[in-house]
Amino acid sequence: MENRTAYFINNYYLPVKFGIDLRWCEYSALVRSGQMSRDEALQKIKEPKPFEKDLLTEIKTRLSYDDKQWDGIMNAPNKHYTDYPTYKRTFERLRPFFFLLYKKGYVTRSFYDKFCVLKEEKAL
Repeated sequence: MENRTAYFINNYYLPVKFGIDLRWCEYSALVRSGQMSRDEALQKIKEPKPFEKDLLTEIKTRLSYDDKQWDGIMNAPNKHYTDYPTYKRTFERLRPFFFLLYKKGYVTRSFYDKFCVLKEEKAL
């Protein structure tokens, strides 16, 4: 079921719920490597994404969702990680401590940049 679930997520859930079409990444890489022309990629992106309709029914059955529950999920407003409690503010307050941990090699630079740098500084 792993491949069918990935197919479902990439070809139905992400495009319908969030407007994310992963073909942009794929076609962009093909254009950069010279395997596809830019015009060809733009033409292919206009084509509808392939999707097996019976897979949606299979997913709903596996999750024990009826049509009403499914529609509720798909029509619910999208959330951002800031809508949930996180430790981000704590990491920002403890920034000097995490900088020392970064310098000593206990945390990565990507961790420090992602979690400890203030939002206002990232905008600069």
